[in-house]
Amino acid sequence: MVGIVFFAVLYSTSRKTFPADAMFEPVPWALGAYFVFTVIRLALAYLKRLPDWMIVISIIVDIAVLLVTI
Repeated sequence: MVGIVFFAVLYSTSRKTFPADAMFEPVPWALGAYFVFTVIRLALAYLKRLPDWMIVISIIVDIAVLLVTI
């Protein structure tokens, strides 16, 4: 979660490369969704109820968020 907060702060303080009148910014949405997903995944891991399918979904979501933010 520290990494997500770090990237959120880094994104909010950096110069934007998209036009000022852009209607949709995918990075804040991707970081927000990834934060929620990480909290759920962390809660399940602490409860020791992290099934195999959740690990597969975690891998897919990690890669998807990386591709969206790039």
